[in-house]
Amino acid sequence: MFSGALDAIEKALRSHAAPGASVWVEDPCWPPLLTLLRHLRLKPLPLLVDEQGCRLPEKDAGTQGCAVILTPRAQNPTGMSLSATRANDWREFLAQNPGCLAIVDDFWGPLSQQPLNLPFTADKGLYVLSLSKFLSPDLRIALACGKPQLLQAMRADQYIRERWVSHILQQIAAKLWVQAQRDGLLVRAQQAYQQRRDALTERLQELTGSRLAPGEGVHIWLPVRSEAAASQIMAQRGWLVQGGEPFRLKSGPAIRVSLANLFPEQLEELAQDLAVAIGAGAVVN
Repeated sequence: MFSGALDAIEKALRSHAAPGASVWVEDPCWPPLLTLLRHLRLKPLPLLVDEQGCRLPEKDAGTQGCAVILTPRAQNPTGMSLSATRANDWREFLAQNPGCLAIVDDFWGPLSQQPLNLPFTADKGLYVLSLSKFLSPDLRIALACGKPQLLQAMRADQYIRERWVSHILQQIAAKLWVQAQRDGLLVRAQQAYQQRRDALTERLQELTGSRLAPGEGVHIWLPVRSEAAASQIMAQRGWLVQGGEPFRLKSGPAIRVSLANLFPEQLEELAQDLAVAIGAGAVVN
């Protein structure tokens, strides 16, 4: 048990990767992860994300990563999930590259409607489940399981730093989790987020005539010609969207639209405004 997903990932990388080493990451990916790699003096190697999740490194890749960080479900910001086929491809790749540590950040966890397709067996990598997304951002708790030697090194690091995760927070988290399951809150949240996302993507497809990849989570990733132009158009219409540059390494420009606080009655207006932004300063593949 660690103080959030980023804390667990940091401890795993400190235990496994030497400064100057390279780490494969999804592109686009969660910006705090790129910040962490810079802090640890590790070099990110981008891997594009498609409808089956994170792609594998090219066979002729000049630089090899000592680790790879994958999101199995509702990847932030694209919303894509790792398919069973892609997970199997990763298992084969990792079997051929035993020095590469696979870290799975299952941040969406119980809110996901997709199966958990792990790219490794339980004792070959590190699986991290954060409680922050589905219980509360202030509950800085993440559960981790995986390679025994790696976990032992992570706990040793924890002992000389935080020492432990607050038992008060652990008790609160356990009670909230049980209550959320008992009262059906997680299922209702699953359905609400998915309905919201599906409704917006379907309406956008109708308005633009362009296909949007299916996914889940609270974010939609829209490729654009100009992030600045698309963001400005949306701001003029009263919407705040996030330019994609902080998320990207080599992938193309895009904007991230977050739906967590979107009300059903706002959906049509948002879709109409996004269609204008897409037509003026953006193009969806």
